[in-house]
Amino acid sequence: MISLAMKRLLLPITFLSLLGACASRTEIQSHWTANDKVAQGYEHIFVLVMTPEKTISKWIEESIDEHLLALGVTTTQARSLLTVNDLASPDARERVTAAVRNSGADAVMVASYLKTESREDYIPPQMTPGPVIVTSPISAYPVLINYHYESLYTPGYYQTNKEYYVQITVYDVGSTEPVWKAQSVTLNPLSAESGVNDFAKALATRLRRDGVIQRR
Repeated sequence: MISLAMKRLLLPITFLSLLGACASRTEIQSHWTANDKVAQGYEHIFVLVMTPEKTISKWIEESIDEHLLALGVTTTQARSLLTVNDLASPDARERVTAAVRNSGADAVMVASYLKTESREDYIPPQMTPGPVIVTSPISAYPVLINYHYESLYTPGYYQTNKEYYVQITVYDVGSTEPVWKAQSVTLNPLSAESGVNDFAKALATRLRRDGVIQRR
């Protein structure tokens, strides 16, 4: 039988392990680089994010800006030069082209929301080991402390997982041709802010690894 003391010690450990299992993370699942067109990496990227939610689009642009700036790359956020009406107008392409030219960027990144998928996954039962403190009290003062490990049983359960997919393409300003493409998936963001930050961080890391941005 599991003692009360053991439960008090093991429950926090189990809770933390469950949080870790549900924590948000972003993976770049597939990517392509035109190595013959990416020479030394780009220094200034114009960032345009397209999602159904205007606020989320703005957050993503700001977060990408933050993570690329930390790597020494200059960015221009599309929404600092273009309004919602600009992006929704019939001549949006021309307006974006003009904004890119005025920004002085040498590359354009377009990140587009693709879809959200939900699935039910079964998490099997687990036995989580944890330390149990055993004391030998004398006059209500513990003078002897020992440790041993016991396991707390966690029953199996079903967990709903949500995956958010984004398509990212980087274009060379001079040739207007794509030089890098990727698809990302963000799993179970704890919040919109957390998901956005995870996505931007994973994206910046991959761009640097693939040589799309200059290494500092």
